[in-house]
Amino acid sequence: MAPEVEAAFNAVRDYQVSAVRKRKGNPFPERISVGRARNCDVVLRYSYVSKLHAHFLLSHPELPMDAQGQLRLVDQKSHNGSNVNGQELEPGQPVPVENGDEIVLGSLRLRLMNAERFVAFIKRESQRPKSRF
Repeated sequence: MAPEVEAAFNAVRDYQVSAVRKRKGNPFPERISVGRARNCDVVLRYSYVSKLHAHFLLSHPELPMDAQGQLRLVDQKSHNGSNVNGQELEPGQPVPVENGDEIVLGSLRLRLMNAERFVAFIKRESQRPKSRF
């Protein structure tokens, strides 16, 4: 394995990376579902994440993700709640989310990143000194 690939792999070993994209067969073109259920677009297998916890609303479903413009997050009356940057979401009420925002579903902390921000994160993490523990 090339040294830069190994460094990038080691940098993200403590993180889970999930692409925010639609799966084939999703009947709602403007929504990207997030939850524990296998039929969600983004599957997060954690007990404190509801089966259908939330969904992202796309402004322009016909465009690729990087051309969406404003993305919004909607809590689906989840059992353990959701928040964006520390603000609790009211179930059913869309809240704008942006690149770099912290999203909490139940007690699972997530960071929304576009590809450019993710690459910068990988580079930064790969240069951190390794823990001895």
